[in-house]
Amino acid sequence: MDFMNKKKYSQVLLIFPVFLSILLLNLCNSSKPKVIKLSRQGTLKLIDSLKQENVISTPFSNIIEHFDSVDEKAITISDMFLFRKLSTSKQKVWGFTTKRSVLGKNEATVPKGMEVFLNDDPINFLEEKKNNSLSCKWIKTSKEIEMEYDENYNKRFNCLILDEDKSFSFETILPDGPVEFEIFARRNWHPMDLEVHLDDQLLKKITVARNTSYFLIKSLPKPGTHTITIKTSRSKHIKKTRPTKPRLLIYQLRVKTKNDVILFFPSSKKQQEFSDGKIRVRYLSDHDKSGNFNPYHNLFQIYNDFTLDEFAQSENPENIKKNLSLEDLSINALMAPPQSQFEFKFYVPDNCFLEFGTGIFRYKDTPHPKGVKFKILVDTNDNRKTIFEREITLKPEKLRNQILHEKIDLSEYADKKINLIFLTENLKKNEQVPPDKLALSFWENPLIYHPEPDNLKVILISLDTLRADHLSSYGYHRNTSPNIDELARDGVLFANTYAQSSWTLPSHMSMLFSLNSASHQVFYNDQKVDSSLPSLASFLQKAGFITYAFTGGGYVSSIYGFSKGFDWYDDPIRGQNTSSYQNEAENLFAYTSDWLKKNKDKSFFLFLHTFQIHGPYDSPSPWNEMHLKKNAPWEKIGLRVFLDRKGDDYSFSPEEKDNIISLYDGEISYTDATLIKPLVNQLKELNIYNNTLLIITSDHGEEFQEHDGWLHGRTLYNELLRVPLIIKLPNSEYNGARISPICRVIDILPTILDIAEIKYKKDLFDGKSLLDLITKKEKEDRVFISDLAHKNLPIPCPAIIATNRDQLKFIITKSPEGIKDIETYDLLKDPNEKHSIITKANKMRKEILSFLNDYYQGKMQIRRSNTRIRMNKELEEKLKALGYLR
Repeated sequence: MDFMNKKKYSQVLLIFPVFLSILLLNLCNSSKPKVIKLSRQGTLKLIDSLKQENVISTPFSNIIEHFDSVDEKAITISDMFLFRKLSTSKQKVWGFTTKRSVLGKNEATVPKGMEVFLNDDPINFLEEKKNNSLSCKWIKTSKEIEMEYDENYNKRFNCLILDEDKSFSFETILPDGPVEFEIFARRNWHPMDLEVHLDDQLLKKITVARNTSYFLIKSLPKPGTHTITIKTSRSKHIKKTRPTKPRLLIYQLRVKTKNDVILFFPSSKKQQEFSDGKIRVRYLSDHDKSGNFNPYHNLFQIYNDFTLDEFAQSENPENIKKNLSLEDLSINALMAPPQSQFEFKFYVPDNCFLEFGTGIFRYKDTPHPKGVKFKILVDTNDNRKTIFEREITLKPEKLRNQILHEKIDLSEYADKKINLIFLTENLKKNEQVPPDKLALSFWENPLIYHPEPDNLKVILISLDTLRADHLSSYGYHRNTSPNIDELARDGVLFANTYAQSSWTLPSHMSMLFSLNSASHQVFYNDQKVDSSLPSLASFLQKAGFITYAFTGGGYVSSIYGFSKGFDWYDDPIRGQNTSSYQNEAENLFAYTSDWLKKNKDKSFFLFLHTFQIHGPYDSPSPWNEMHLKKNAPWEKIGLRVFLDRKGDDYSFSPEEKDNIISLYDGEISYTDATLIKPLVNQLKELNIYNNTLLIITSDHGEEFQEHDGWLHGRTLYNELLRVPLIIKLPNSEYNGARISPICRVIDILPTILDIAEIKYKKDLFDGKSLLDLITKKEKEDRVFISDLAHKNLPIPCPAIIATNRDQLKFIITKSPEGIKDIETYDLLKDPNEKHSIITKANKMRKEILSFLNDYYQGKMQIRRSNTRIRMNKELEEKLKALGYLR
């Protein structure tokens, strides 16, 4: 070895131990919690900070290891059945029955730990969207049957009601093995029989009692697709009759099996290899060898449920971060069944506080859980101290009332590094609680913050069903809104703002996600927004703002996905009575007032929504009488109910029409006086008005027979689409400005992000910041696209579309056959849209139709995952009160 090589070799020997030491030190430190600090907003959300190293223990850890792994023997085509329902002349579909039921989240997701092979080659699942010539799909055969969408389902009584000689049928895939049908049912006064048919074969006939009873029907069908039919008939051996109709009430219907089905889809090219080959399947089962449910099954379901906003949370160890839906409340939480331990190393600045909530709930029909002990400890270099301890057991009252909130002053640890330890334990020390009886406990949004009263606060208020031209500041002849007008003088008023739909659900989706309907694809009242889309709250939450919402529920309920990005999404704000709407605006301020007092020194985003102005028009006295003429026939009216009774073509007299409009105006005045006025006053009293970005807008207006109709959601004329938009900027910058160019509700979101100095990719949104309009850098009208969809029209064809080119507005009405009508209005000359231009703009009409066809075709090629929602009783009652459901 020459000198130079010897020298290099010696250097390597010297450097290697140093490198090894550094590597080992980093490896050791990587397993320990890192020191975390406050954001620039003065907050530290421990949900955002939770990494794998912060999780010391949790029952969710390696949860799948508690489930049996099942290896099916080599399966050949002779062990399978031909699945005729899906088979064609070009492709045969085959299925086989598993030994045990498969552990999985749902049929749309590949079960964790499941592998399928043809000989030694892996087979891809259909959900993986790979263009292979052989794929497979797991079918969960045990299920609860959804009856909510059947025409005989009664939403008031929450059950399926079958009159005499009526039936209910559903199709399901059944395995090769025993099957049980569970039915919970009762009858009314009449003696009734219930018949269960499997395809055309009667399985069992049962005489049903008046009290709700449980029935179990067993069968051993052949594997494949079967039709199950529930029929009713009057019991023939009892002749007693009553004047009411004989009726059977079915509350629950379940199919129970202990096996599942796997389907195989071989192409014609792969069919021979598939026929000659052998299939191997490996999966985890939620049953043990004796057929009993694994006690960890419920924990596994919770592990997969309550998905948190993935945009704001790129890392979620053990799926501990949750967005819990508890009745009418949606909250962010750390799921912590005992024994759970989370640790956070934190440098404590001066004047620092810890806030959090503790709670417990019951999941679906799981056994009643045990209690839990919550503890928080602070570990410093010299000692360990318990700073919080509480025991909780589940009570029969509302879950929201059992969430207990705490605020702890951390001043004694100022300028120190501490280890903050969150513990949940069983009530009795060393008690061994079965996994299916563990307390479903959680820490609600634990937050460390340093008071920053001068930081930006954002409040977005949506006054549902408020048309712009009924506000005094927009030129209305009545003084309906003195407080909104005053705010407009202190802010910026946008004179021509257009909503993206004329009813609540899609319009609010557009508002809070800055997307046109074709982009978010929430067209109908049973659709939930795609969970991958980021909301306004998602961005603000990620930037360190605390994000809260108090809403009127209904079509702004969290069930539709509106809670995405919110730490706390509260609906409804009416209190216990879900159908109470008379003083909703007042209730909203009461909630808001209490919340503002507690959170004035934080950076926050607060979304407020109320249906107060929405029908029925029934504001409290004296507001209901404020604009009425003498001898007016009505002091309140539920217009939807009235028209249902009298007919939509009922001819109102001029006096009656004025009466209805006056009651609507009374709702505006009541909201102005009991919500807007006290809110602005309180912001000033709390000394946070100047650093608050305050926005007032609406989702749509209301028709008063300007175009032969009433209410909303039927047309796209300006009385429905032109909504108010008032923005009071921090320090009232640009106050008194009035912006005339056309803008859109979808422009609100990027405007807020720009003012908050939060970076975003512009192509995420259809909207555009309004700052250029405010500063006069932009003076042109923006193009809006608003639409309504009907289910009898194929995608991508909303029934009605409205758009503009400058001040020319186009309304295109479609039918299943094609274009039905095109209306064109010059909004400068004809703002009330009374005279459609017939001969002018024909060339532009063709351009508009071509543009819209390309636009919708392109948007609808990006298929959103809009899952169907299942309405609960409270939501349906609210929608009935608002006139949406009959």
